Formats: sequence, C-alpha cells, structure tokens
Amino acid sequence: MSGATIVFAVTIAARLFLIWNKLPSVIVGVGVSLALFFSGIITGADVLAGLGNSTVILIAGLFVVGAGLEASGVTTWAGQVLVKKSAGSPKKALLLLMLLAALATATISVTETVAVLLPVVIIVALRLGQPTSQLLLPLCFAAHSATMLTLLGAPLNVIARNTAMDAGYSGIGFFEFAVAGLPIGLWWLVVVVVVVALYWKF
Repeated sequence: MSGATIVFAVTIAARLFLIWNKLPSVIVGVGVSLALFFSGIITGADVLAGLGNSTVILIAGLFVVGAGLEASGVTTWAGQVLVKKSAGSPKKALLLLMLLAALATATISVTETVAVLLPVVIIVALRLGQPTSQLLLPLCFAAHSATMLTLLGAPLNVIARNTAMDAGYSGIGFFEFAVAGLPIGLWWLVVVVVVVALYWKF
C-alpha cells in the first residue's frame, strides 16, 4: 500500500471518528499521529514536533483564555449588559452582539468567540422572545468577518505569519491584517444590518 493511500485512509478514518463524536477530538488527533508513525509515513520527531510548535501553543493558550472568560462569569455579565443596553429592542441587541463578537474574535480567535458567546446569545434571544436562529446566524457572520482584524483572529493568521518568517521574511504585524480585514468587517456589518432592516420582522 502506497504512502498516499495510507494517509488518505487515516484521514477518512479520522473524519468518521470526529463525526461519530464518541471519542474526544484530542484522542483522535493523537491516534492519527500514531497511525502515521507506525505505518512509517512520519518519524517520531515529526510526531512530537507539533507539541513544541509555537502556533499550537498559542492556539491552546487562546482556548484557555476563552474557558477562563466563561468560567469567571464574564460572558454571563456581558449577556446581562447586552440585554440592558438593548432596552428590549432585538435590532439593537443584534447590533451590539455583532460588535461584541467582532471585538472578541480580534482578541481570542473566531472559534473561541463562537463557543463562548453561544450560550450568551441563546439567553439574550430567550429574554427578548426571539428565535435563537435570528441571533446565532449574525453571530457567526460577525465573528468570521472579524478574523482579519488582528493576528489572533484566526489560527490561519498565525500560521501565515510563521510561514513568512520561516521563508525569511520579517513576519506579519499584529494589526497588519486589518488593512484588508477592517473593510471586510464593516461591509458584513452593513450587509447584515440592511438584511435585518428589510426582511426580518421584529
């Protein structure tokens, strides 16, 4: 069996295990590394290389920060403030939620933002008597539109920076992505606001 076939088979198996959702994703990831090691595709050094990769450590740190925000009650407090500031207006709550999601994405990455704000959005929607989908979809749009505001917006930003440095370039500054990311974020904000104003009945 060729190396490409083995990698393809391991990748398919990993996807099936993730869809099955009975094993933690960490176990699946380690299993993929071990499967490739024992099949001779990668070396032992390659298996352990990811554990010391700066990108992996940074992303893991962002997950810790996100979990800390949720455990400390910051997200619950943010939800209460959002409901209070919206003064019972679903449209105002939507706008504030999108701004909060964009700010959080620029700070702790898009994956953590959606995971942390998900319960907040559900609580806000219930208190305002609105379908959760009408706030959850804009949350995802706002979070993803802000991924290029800072270097921490998405893991791919950090990977791009490290790749540039490995290639001999000076790297990418913390706010350099905002040159393209800020217009994109503002554009999506305008689009969602217009769609809400025209089609959503609050």
